[in-house]
Amino acid sequence: MTFNIGSQHAGVVNNVAGDQIVHGGQHGYVMVPPEVIAAVRAVRVHLSDLALDADDHARADADLADLDHRLITGQTTHRDTADRLSRLLTAARQAGAIITGASSVGTAITTIAHWLGPVGTTLLHLLG
Repeated sequence: MTFNIGSQHAGVVNNVAGDQIVHGGQHGYVMVPPEVIAAVRAVRVHLSDLALDADDHARADADLADLDHRLITGQTTHRDTADRLSRLLTAARQAGAIITGASSVGTAITTIAHWLGPVGTTLLHLLG
């Protein structure tokens, strides 16, 4: 039997001919590049550059601190990361902030969006 399998990206990929029995489960881990963690921290540092009210600022700061922890410990997904940053960008836009890819926050979010792949395209659209 011949397998012709295209590109696959996942924590665990099994290609078998016939039956497969797995005992004890399978686990995959996503390693987060240091530049992505640095970018999340840069967004947090530059939160004060955004015209957010006190409640939105506190919420975004707590969200970014939690995201930082989850990225380091492997307890988040690409979708969760994108959703958290989308909330921040949406709140900033509603507050009247203009964030471009050339700003400090925009540059950091662009780095994260590229790492996220297709899930990150929403972030790039929110940056304009």
